[in-house]
Amino acid sequence: MLLPGSRYPLYYPQYISGYEGVKITTTKLISTMEMEPLTRGIVIFGATGDLCKRKLIPALHKLWEKDLLPNGFVITGAARRDIRVSAWKESLGNYSEEFMNMLDYVSCDLSNQESLNHLPETDDTTYFLSVPPERYEWAIINLKQGGFLDDPETSRVVIEKPFGYDLKSANHLQSVVGRHL
Repeated sequence: MLLPGSRYPLYYPQYISGYEGVKITTTKLISTMEMEPLTRGIVIFGATGDLCKRKLIPALHKLWEKDLLPNGFVITGAARRDIRVSAWKESLGNYSEEFMNMLDYVSCDLSNQESLNHLPETDDTTYFLSVPPERYEWAIINLKQGGFLDDPETSRVVIEKPFGYDLKSANHLQSVVGRHL
């Protein structure tokens, strides 16, 4: 399906930022996208929150349904709340057993570096900060000091907006990111 006045199909990206391993090939009516797997897993901090339940897990599920997640991909939910893995999975909604087997849950606190030791040790991980902006600074510092962000080729941090509350806090957060990432 094409938008009026557009040469690009609705369901394919027109621009992908930051992915060197992406190759987009376009033919007359068919567009395909080949993507080199860039991550083997994702850790979602704030996993008991609304954003995770309503947006992140459904989006990852759609990628899984389209076979766009690499084999062995692991989704780890992390939050301060001390709950069982099964209770967290139940709270997410109805998904296939095969998809649910990709999910795990760890209780940890981003402001406590020692509690981050409960996170799984994986070579290639994206850390998604679905937490309030006031927790970003300690999250980045503790992930870095804990050794989770030592290799920029195999570890990434996604910061959920808003990026601070005002210009002053945004500038401060930018300096923290610049120093530690």
